[in-house]
Formats: sequence, C-alpha cells, structure tokens
Amino acid sequence: YSFKGASIAEFPLTEYLTSVAIGAFKECTKVKKLELPLSITTLEDNAFEACEGLEGTITLPKSLTRMGNYVFNRCSNITEINFECAKLTSLGERVFSNCSNLTKVELPEFINSIGNNCFSFCINVFPL
Repeated sequence: YSFKGASIAEFPLTEYLTSVAIGAFKECTKVKKLELPLSITTLEDNAFEACEGLEGTITLPKSLTRMGNYVFNRCSNITEINFECAKLTSLGERVFSNCSNLTKVELPEFINSIGNNCFSFCINVFPL
C-alpha cells in the first residue's frame, strides 16, 4: 500500500518496473492516465483499485503475465481495455468490477480463465 490514497498527479512507474505491489496505488483518485511500462509482468491484488480519476483506455502490455484480484475494481472512468499481453491466460476476481463507464473489452483467445465477478457492475460492456 505504498501510495494508498496519496494525492499524486501521476503514477511513478519507471521503464524497468516489473511488478506493482498489492494495493500500491489504491485510492489515488487524482491520476487520470495510466501507461504501464513494457517491462511490467505482474499487477498484484488491488494495485490500482478505486483510482476513480483514471479515464480512457488501459493497455495491458505484451510483457504482462499475471493479474491479481481487484486490480482495477472501482475505476469507474475507464472506458476501454486493450489486451496486448499474449502471455496472460487468466483474470483474477473482480479485476474490472464496478468500472461503470467501461464500454469496450475484446477478450483475446488466450484468456482461458476469468475470476468470479470479474466484470460485475460493468453495465455498459456486455456482451463480451
């Protein structure tokens, strides 16, 4: 929970970062944009949960291999998820739940497991 609730304007993600820890940026509501570095392999549980200022498209880079639970839960202004990550095969529980403005998600073929309530309360995105 390194920056939990911090009043930061951007996420301090370096080009060499491989993992975002549990709850690292939870409730950082002022950040509007997220650009994950191409080096990232893991997004732990609650990494960006309740970052309600995040808006637009979230691109999951090719290097990503693991996403925990609740990673983007309650990020209500995200509108699209772009899966570039061919090595990611599963999504945890409630990863995108309560993303009420999410309108575009195209799940790639390589996703073979979706956790409980992964897209619950994403009222504008169905059918997947």
